[in-house]
Amino acid sequence: MFHVHIKQAVRILGLLACLLLASGVPAHGGGKLPDPDVVAVWSQYTDWGVWHLQRTGESVSASFTLIRSPRVSGQPDNSEVLGTVPPEFRPPFPILRWGTGQWQQMNRSLVPYHPDDCRFHLEIDPAGNVRYANGETAEVHGACSWQTKWGTTPVANDAAILEIFGPYLDPPWWFDPDKYKVESRVTALGLWGLNLPIPPELLQLEELEHLFLESDGLSGPQSFPADWGKLSRLTSLYVTGKLLSGTIPPEIGQLSRLQKLDLHSNLLSGIIPPELGRLSRLERLSFRHNELTGPIPPELGQLSRLEELLLGYNRLSGPVPLELGQLRQLQRLSLPRNQLTTLPPELGQLRQLRDLDLSDNQLTTLPPELGRVDISGQRGSAANGARPRTSRGPGSWKPSSRSAWPGGGIA
Repeated sequence: MFHVHIKQAVRILGLLACLLLASGVPAHGGGKLPDPDVVAVWSQYTDWGVWHLQRTGESVSASFTLIRSPRVSGQPDNSEVLGTVPPEFRPPFPILRWGTGQWQQMNRSLVPYHPDDCRFHLEIDPAGNVRYANGETAEVHGACSWQTKWGTTPVANDAAILEIFGPYLDPPWWFDPDKYKVESRVTALGLWGLNLPIPPELLQLEELEHLFLESDGLSGPQSFPADWGKLSRLTSLYVTGKLLSGTIPPEIGQLSRLQKLDLHSNLLSGIIPPELGRLSRLERLSFRHNELTGPIPPELGQLSRLEELLLGYNRLSGPVPLELGQLRQLQRLSLPRNQLTTLPPELGQLRQLRDLDLSDNQLTTLPPELGRVDISGQRGSAANGARPRTSRGPGSWKPSSRSAWPGGGIA
């Protein structure tokens, strides 16, 4: 009985501390905030959990504990407001934060033998309302405990996102906010060795122009986020390391400023979306080493600035579209290891073409307009006896270090 009273007393003291903080009375007893840089603290105890916020300058550190599971009685209610953040802690625009933690039962003990951490998203809007986002559900009743950060201004929110991404940034691998001051919006981001789901926070980097993501190859592939079509300022997108699976979303065709699109060495399947023909500024397109099927879309012939088209090592089939003959700036055309059947004579109009690889397809004839480009490496080819002219050219476009990124890689 004595132990029960002790537990109750500890809980009561905790509640009193939360109430004091919520009312603006310092709970640490000194009459001042513990750190002179801390401008506000706030805690609250609700029926869905306990949370604690601390604002330092324009940065907010948040700790959520004992959060109720997103699924209650079988179905989530994503419209329910879980709580309201006070004005001095509110973000400048709606933000998503991805949470992970250990499952807890309703009696607050850990769920035994649960194979995975709990994962879900919380949305916090400029009015301070906190909700579950993205239709997240959980397989058991329970709770989680986790921490996150955000900013009260766009620049501070970008800085908070970099801290979240810290372990995956280009060297130094751990982001040091004291050494690398973020004084403007982030325009370039490189994340190496990702071993977690693609963070939704990426969408909040509204000024992002260059994005490089490389998986560690251990976390498993993830569906290509259609929301990336909202990163309207992107000029280069590079994702590799078997990070992406599923189909290429047509929303990528909305990235009207895109100049480089390199998604090689993933597990992408399905067709190449014809909407990519809208990317009028595109100079490089690489989908090598994926599992794409179907024909090459003729809409790619609209990419008048394209210099490199690399679609090898897929399962593309049918004839090469005659519209590719309109790519007057094309210097490199690489289509090996597919199931392509015929070549159009219009390819003879590609006067800038320097590198051509057609090996290991189902081509049997060669248009005379291409000259003496030999295809003796083709299955069942009728060639002239010479070895195939395959000029491999440079490797994949890839920034080799932070210095390769405009703005030093993070700003």
